[in-house]
Amino acid sequence: MTGQGNERARLCRQERPSVNRIALAALLVVAAMGPCFTMASCADDVDGDHQMPPSEQSAVVEHDGRTAMDDGVSGAGSERNRDLTLSDIPADALITVDELQGMLVSQNPPFLVDIRAQGFWIDGHIPEARNIPAGKQLDIRLEEIPDDGTLIVLVPRGEERVAEVWQTLVDAGYEQDAVKALAGGMDAWKEAGLPVQQEVDLGC
Repeated sequence: MTGQGNERARLCRQERPSVNRIALAALLVVAAMGPCFTMASCADDVDGDHQMPPSEQSAVVEHDGRTAMDDGVSGAGSERNRDLTLSDIPADALITVDELQGMLVSQNPPFLVDIRAQGFWIDGHIPEARNIPAGKQLDIRLEEIPDDGTLIVLVPRGEERVAEVWQTLVDAGYEQDAVKALAGGMDAWKEAGLPVQQEVDLGC
């Protein structure tokens, strides 16, 4: 009996896979799948602002059960306007840097909406500008933009996504004459040597 018992134990040890070998195999599978196996932020960046600056730390946000990068993955409202270009909006919707300067020192300054990704806004923006990136962030934060006739001025990076955001606001009920965009965007503002405010990136 003792001999038979020892033989059965020996066979069981041979047939039973090593726990360490199983764990090692699992780790190899995860490594082979890459970082996207666990990170929702691996989704392609479809924001129109192209490369992110070093300070850009895109976070994943949720809205109505959906996830999106906080620098503005296209949402439902803006998606249908994504292919619009400057030729699709009125010519007088664009204002120059000099015109914006004059507006900012008037008795009724405009409400500035910086539509760039958050990282660009952190690195430098027009003082008092509110950062609401084009795309889903715009769709879910429209209530932050006054709709009482206050002049709205969109501030892009260059002129990316201006037409998309302009049309999205008009579709949402904003008066067409009350929505303008800075020609040349933040690039033009900086080239003119005008004041730029920077933010502290807390890495949140």
